[in-house]
Amino acid sequence: MATLGSIALVGEGLRVDHAARRLFAAILEDAIDVYRRGHPRGRGGRRLLTETERWFASENRTWPFSYRNVCDALDIDGVSLRYRLQRERMARVAPATCESSRLAAGHRHPESGTPFPAPE
Repeated sequence: MATLGSIALVGEGLRVDHAARRLFAAILEDAIDVYRRGHPRGRGGRRLLTETERWFASENRTWPFSYRNVCDALDIDGVSLRYRLQRERMARVAPATCESSRLAAGHRHPESGTPFPAPE
């Protein structure tokens, strides 16, 4: 008998396992959607995003529907997925950041390769 937290993945064999995998996949897909949307409107949206970010960051394995347990049940490398989502978000946020922050970081112009001038 395989278990995931307090969920036993036995009983009716493959049907139960398949149903559980579908549930875990739906949970993960929803979390990814919330995380990717970012910038929620209203207090409820902000709270949902914060909870989702905490869920992705958690290493908790005691709760059956924790991020790590969901990834394990789906045979997904949770660390790699978390990293890819963070990089994806940073790539979306970077163009929207103030140019002075890029200047302060000493970045170079993407076409010419010349350094940006230091901020005054």
